[in-house]
Amino acid sequence: MFSRFLKSIFVLALIVLSPIGASAKNVNEITIFAASSLTDAVKEIGANYQAKTGIKITYSFASSALIAKQIEAGAPADIIMTADSDWMDYLQNQNLIQAKTRTSVLGGHLVLIAPKNDNPNLKIASNFPIAQYLGEKGKIAIANPDYVPAGKYAQSALITYGVWDKIKGNIIYAENVRMALNYVARGDAKLGIVYLSDAFIEKNIKIIAQFPDNSHQSIIYPISLSKKANSNAIGFYNYLKSPYAMGVYGNFGFNSAAEILGKNNK
Repeated sequence: MFSRFLKSIFVLALIVLSPIGASAKNVNEITIFAASSLTDAVKEIGANYQAKTGIKITYSFASSALIAKQIEAGAPADIIMTADSDWMDYLQNQNLIQAKTRTSVLGGHLVLIAPKNDNPNLKIASNFPIAQYLGEKGKIAIANPDYVPAGKYAQSALITYGVWDKIKGNIIYAENVRMALNYVARGDAKLGIVYLSDAFIEKNIKIIAQFPDNSHQSIIYPISLSKKANSNAIGFYNYLKSPYAMGVYGNFGFNSAAEILGKNNK
């Protein structure tokens, strides 16, 4: 099944491949490809860096799977940030990143959300009554676990608590985590599972509960320079790991990767 999704993602990547690849890039322009959940934090950091240096930052946000397939198809990324290690592994195995620059920079958390005016009385526990709350027709939105890290984490957490099989028929599978968030914000789904950082930026939802970090694989965001990175990219790459940047990430609900890994190794 995973290989089938890889093929479909590759086709989609070719269709939506950024037009910036049509011409040679200026060294005074840096392009970052980053997971959808990083959109707001990375844009804030990029705007600050651009104001300081005059170097233009161009962004491409998508699911980690789509990012990987776009880069494999020739997209001219300078910096890459994915929402899990698997897709960065994929790029490294294809010799598309500078492996020595790869590092885990951020960690995240997974939350259960609902539309802001709903009040589901749900607490995360073994066999918690999520199926009863949804009923036959109620929907829960998650990113597609076959290729999107947020969906993979959501599926794992639901399996951990013994409810995955009970709600499989209620699931709306989204192309990325921000789309899952939007389903809930619009009221098209009664529940959703997204990153805490996504829930921070949407006023039309509420957080019902946070999944314990040990209920799923650690949510880690690696960063790397691509093999095509221009000579100015190292500056922004370092800035994305700076104390200032870590403060911005924190404002959007992220933790350092070291903190997440430290908790889960205890």
